[in-house]
Amino acid sequence: MSMQLVFNKLESDEFRPMLKYAWYACGYVDSRAGAFRYVKQLLLEFDEYQCDHPECEHDIFIKCSYCRMHLCFGDFFLENHFYFLLNNLH
Repeated sequence: MSMQLVFNKLESDEFRPMLKYAWYACGYVDSRAGAFRYVKQLLLEFDEYQCDHPECEHDIFIKCSYCRMHLCFGDFFLENHFYFLLNNLH
């Protein structure tokens, strides 16, 4: 389940330029991708340090690449923060 959760975050549109660059760097395509942000910049750099989940006071573990919520380990892994599931609930 945890690999699916991480893969879900990497499917975000935020990572498309980085993936396009990987194809260019390997020589599979001729056009170079534009500027992009790294995984660390998108998921692991924080402006704040407390989980955004209501009533949670734990430190941040990761930032969601879709909704930008800052999440602690429990709210990310144990509560399974799959973005497409959260979106389909509304």
